[in-house]
Amino acid sequence: MSPSEMEHTPQHQYLQHDDTFDRSTTASQDDMQEDQAEDAVAPTFPMGSSAFEGRELLPRRILFLPSDGPARAYVQPFVHFGTTEPPNATSRQSFYRKVTGLRETEIWLDIDREKAARIRREYKAMESWGLKEGDHEHTAVELILKREWRWPERETKTEEVTNERVTKIGIKPIPSLRWKAPPLIGKHEPRKSNYKPFEFDVFPDALYWISLNNFDPGRTVLFEPFVHIFNQRILLPYLTVEHKCDGTESRNAKHQIAASAAMILYNRFLVKGILLDLTGAPWSTVNTSNLRHYGLIMMGSKWSIWLARPRITRSGKWSGCTVDCIDEGTMSSYTVIQKLGDWLNEIHRWGLTTWGTEVIQDLETCVATASSRALEELEVSGNEFGADEEEPDVEEENLNAEVELYTDTGSRRRRSKRARSQTWETEADLADEDADQEELGDASGFVSGLRRSKRLRSH
Repeated sequence: MSPSEMEHTPQHQYLQHDDTFDRSTTASQDDMQEDQAEDAVAPTFPMGSSAFEGRELLPRRILFLPSDGPARAYVQPFVHFGTTEPPNATSRQSFYRKVTGLRETEIWLDIDREKAARIRREYKAMESWGLKEGDHEHTAVELILKREWRWPERETKTEEVTNERVTKIGIKPIPSLRWKAPPLIGKHEPRKSNYKPFEFDVFPDALYWISLNNFDPGRTVLFEPFVHIFNQRILLPYLTVEHKCDGTESRNAKHQIAASAAMILYNRFLVKGILLDLTGAPWSTVNTSNLRHYGLIMMGSKWSIWLARPRITRSGKWSGCTVDCIDEGTMSSYTVIQKLGDWLNEIHRWGLTTWGTEVIQDLETCVATASSRALEELEVSGNEFGADEEEPDVEEENLNAEVELYTDTGSRRRRSKRARSQTWETEADLADEDADQEELGDASGFVSGLRRSKRLRSH
């Protein structure tokens, strides 16, 4: 699909919540010049500014929960995830690799007293010597933030979910490729003419992504109409990491975690919505219980764990998300350092066995349901071909028919959804229904995926 065609798709229209919208599609020369002039100006309310939460996050209902409640220092990761703590005599590495679905994963932290003492000395030295953010970041990567071995030409695809740690990658929205910013919700103040919006152009220090490197590319290429796949191999991270050398930039770190988490959660929500629309299933707590994103802020010798959860109405509309600090500590003792290691281990376990597994399952169900629905509704032509009549390319005709039927599916779904919405309470504080409707997928992208899959299998 060309950029000009994408501009008229419902996906592009969905972004137009107010006078700001993504301009990644083809534009006139005047628009391009205007964009260039705007791009030269920093956001009016950048991350870290005192007005960022009220002017950029709040209109999207991205909310920080109050931190003045009961003390959180005693929250345990195993209680949070409802899992069993490994026995003291068992190494974390051997324990987690025995868990179903984690046999190939090697990122587990084993922090004994000797290693904890080394970590404590490192952070005490960096704090005493006034070392900068880069030193703190490299130290955390060396000692705490492990990654998997890279395997670019993997021949045996075991289809076990793995992750990939990527540093300093931008996650700016690409609406035409199904990577969208959380929308403005409800009523909000009109923007001044010189207002430069925050565009979620975020560069987290590190993200732990779900990797498709262990899956057959002939299957995963069919995911593209439903979700954005970065660099054709990674999608929908479950953990964002931010580093700061001291507490002077704590607000900036919080804002970066919130912006990253909201972006990722919103796009995961869209995938779940497509799945439920295709299958006809209603939204419920079962569908939303595992929609969450975790964050880690390393601020000097202090660390904090963050949890973001979506707010979804009973009728399945996005209503923002909450961001909450669920635990914190310092690199001052063996117990607290080991607890950080347990948090990271448990987040990785959840990210691979729950988040990652459900993402893959949802996408495969989307592909199977959309394909089955299109094929079932194909009308078989009754024409008989004469001896001198050239027989058309049947496969190409079938693919073209799938395009039409796949597009028609979206129209039927919208009519059905409007009928269902009448059974719910009115939600006057949300944006217009049209702004919250998400199309099933780009039909031409879906069929292009079918074609690419067939070519891959033919080789």
